[in-house]
Amino acid sequence: MNLWSIASLEWVRMSRIRSVMIINFLLPVALIFILGSSLAESGLFGTQKLNVNKVKIGVVMEDNGAIRQAFEAFLSTEHMKENTVITSYSKREAAIADIKDGKLNYAVRMPAQFSEQVMQGKKASLEWIRGSKYATNMRAEALFESFVSELQVRQASAIFAKQHQAPQVMAALQQDNSSSRMGGVVVNGKLNTDRNVSAMQYYSASMIVMFVLYAGMQLALSISMDYGQRTLQRMITAPNSIYVVLVGKVLGQLLLVAMQAAFIMVATTLLFGVDWGSSWFISFVICLLVAMISLGIGLIVCIFMKSEKAIQGLFQFIIATMMALSGGFIPIPKLQDAIGAFLVPDWAMQGILESMMGATFQDITTPLLVLGTLAFALLTAALIGGRKVVSR
Repeated sequence: MNLWSIASLEWVRMSRIRSVMIINFLLPVALIFILGSSLAESGLFGTQKLNVNKVKIGVVMEDNGAIRQAFEAFLSTEHMKENTVITSYSKREAAIADIKDGKLNYAVRMPAQFSEQVMQGKKASLEWIRGSKYATNMRAEALFESFVSELQVRQASAIFAKQHQAPQVMAALQQDNSSSRMGGVVVNGKLNTDRNVSAMQYYSASMIVMFVLYAGMQLALSISMDYGQRTLQRMITAPNSIYVVLVGKVLGQLLLVAMQAAFIMVATTLLFGVDWGSSWFISFVICLLVAMISLGIGLIVCIFMKSEKAIQGLFQFIIATMMALSGGFIPIPKLQDAIGAFLVPDWAMQGILESMMGATFQDITTPLLVLGTLAFALLTAALIGGRKVVSR
């Protein structure tokens, strides 16, 4: 038997188990409907932003020119007050220290001669000092990058018209927040942070991640069953190496996950009107990466556990705990900010939800890199120790 024969047999075998198909395909859709409908009016979704906490931002002001005054006026707008807590610093190092200590989420530094560089038409940019939370970084950068972009557009126009005096730039930036120009500075950014995520969208993301995580348990149970029936040993002497057999089983499970993710996305869109964003492919890739992480864990579990009940109990505990701490059942912003960076579901949900809000592949490279690296490391480690699955 070759690799693809083993993969197809694994897929056919799992797809013929009625309970597996119900749990993988129908149960997630049912839970999305129940949770999304019951919590739609809870106040956690729709009328409020997904991340209800204000972003704690440190500002290091080294420039003393005209643009500094305009920037301070920008920081004082109602929109910024509603979404951020601003703390001023005189030194960059102090802001970095507070980010490491968790007192700040993000920091922005305006370098010396920033105003002079802008007025002369030279390249000018603020320094982003990012924290560990990707979604929070995006919220802050969406605001500050729009400020810089608008400032550069106005400054370029002023140079062209030979009317680029500092008072004019300040006047343009210090307009009332209700004006169309200031609205462009404050709201428009790389990501529209005012777009809300509905309860249906939130639980579509959380449930698809949770049920994809069960792929590792299914793989571990399949291998354990084959081992008990001595089917695994016969496949190895077919002749096939243990690595071919294990990779074939992984591919078979991945094919099932691909069908599962596609079904959930299509079903929730048609039945509940869930908006998965401009690119479904991003969510699909994230699901495959999460599945690969789970499959790697499943192979490792097979090395140390023989009992099917023990495997099921371990996976259910791990998945339920990670989902609860990641806000998969109900959003817990403070807890997610504190430990989300260490949890697979949090990274996966973060990427899917940001995709729903209009993010592109470039915008969510961090979640993709984290999940991809972890998937590669776990699968590699599991395959290296593959022989122990047979000799356990």
